[in-house]
Amino acid sequence: MCTTLVTIEDAVRPLRQDESLLFLNHLLAVSRGNVNDPRLAAELAKLEGRPIAHVVHFLAMQLLLHSSILGVPVLEWPKFVDLLNMLHDLPDPIQHDPNWKHANPAGAFERMMQQQLPSQNRNMLQKLGLYSGLFRDVGIADGFDLRNQIETALGMTVDEFMTLGFVCGALRAASLGAGTFTPEYLTEAFVQGIKVCTPELWRVFLDRICYTPQQFREKQTTFSAGTSAYPQFEFNLIRQYPIIEIVPGRFLAIDPELIVERVTYGLFYDLFDRDHCAFSEHFGASFERFAVVLLRSAIPAASVWSHADWKEANPQPTIKGKVSDHAYVGESDTILLECKSLRPTVKLISVADETSMSDLTNRIVDGLRQLIEHNEAIKAGKWISAGLPQRDATAFVIVMYGQLYNVNAGFWRDRISNRLRELGLESRPFVVLSISDLDSVVKLVELGHPLENVIVDLCDPLKSLHSFPELKADSVSAYSRERAKALLDGVKSA
Repeated sequence: MCTTLVTIEDAVRPLRQDESLLFLNHLLAVSRGNVNDPRLAAELAKLEGRPIAHVVHFLAMQLLLHSSILGVPVLEWPKFVDLLNMLHDLPDPIQHDPNWKHANPAGAFERMMQQQLPSQNRNMLQKLGLYSGLFRDVGIADGFDLRNQIETALGMTVDEFMTLGFVCGALRAASLGAGTFTPEYLTEAFVQGIKVCTPELWRVFLDRICYTPQQFREKQTTFSAGTSAYPQFEFNLIRQYPIIEIVPGRFLAIDPELIVERVTYGLFYDLFDRDHCAFSEHFGASFERFAVVLLRSAIPAASVWSHADWKEANPQPTIKGKVSDHAYVGESDTILLECKSLRPTVKLISVADETSMSDLTNRIVDGLRQLIEHNEAIKAGKWISAGLPQRDATAFVIVMYGQLYNVNAGFWRDRISNRLRELGLESRPFVVLSISDLDSVVKLVELGHPLENVIVDLCDPLKSLHSFPELKADSVSAYSRERAKALLDGVKSA
């Protein structure tokens, strides 16, 4: 075991668990500007950089694993700085790669981004609206009723689950307990008109996203807690169970932003953990249909060709071969899209070794190969009767469920291009978008940007969605905004 990790464990072991977790909760809130604490804000300003949420999550995990309610000293600023310095001394996997100076660093960059960036993306409106649209409104796709399946697993409706997540996140401002909440707060919320806050619902809800410290310790050990060579990059269970019952009947969200992530994006894992790969296969059809719904919310339906729609109208198709899921057909441009229910794996997030990088690269290349082969058939005129003009595609788009932060940069593009060449395929302009990225692309279309221009820009490895300054003020499509607003209005008027 890493000696620095032992030092960190020894440092947190005497601390009082509940009050120390509350300090981390408060520190994050001050760091984000949610709580006014001039003294702590001044201390934070002295640091070279604001403590990223990942650091707080890691220290919370150490407290849950090694401290107890019987501790006496409480984690405060001086001890936090000491722990922060110890954390900086933990080894990084790249230090033990003898070829790291010459290796493709895409994996190391992706691992760092996956650890640091998700909890910094606090676009609650996009998350609530986008994922309610996917899990609630997409309908039956290829015989699979996603909404029915997820609501059966949850024991409540999607709206109820998301609303309870929003309410529990909002309760972080509760004055009693300095950021904790109790069942009495949920009861009071019911009296105030939030009708989802009934014991029949919130008990089921908390059973799904809340753990006691003892449950946390037992489950986290399955992820090699305390024995991994790189413990700071282990999967942290507070992503799956963002609410901790620190003492019986007293609840705390160490990072309330993780609740929103859990009740939106995390819904996928409620069914994946139950049905495993069988769910992934069914989910693909729903995900594919949702991408069309999102695109058509801003683009005329006639301009968005869907293979699923064409197949439904032609149950015995005569055109054979690889087919794109969707195509945008403009006046002079065709953009082919392939939807993949891909997510970053735990191994990619925690280590990002060559195996995990190659596996995901191959999945992306499989999607691009499908688009390339379909494009060749389109250029040959085989799909004219299906509504696809005989012309070369301007660009290819892979739409995936999860977010890869580094995939469109040069290092990972090199991996993809090299793999395509190994298969004898020509690398073409392409971009990989998460479903939230696609939502922001739709927003740009709503603002007057032609879709083909946006996609061509994004195919440039030197550009990204950050290249569009208008997204800094608002990156949420009207589709997602309307659904989020309806959900939040329901909270207020229930």
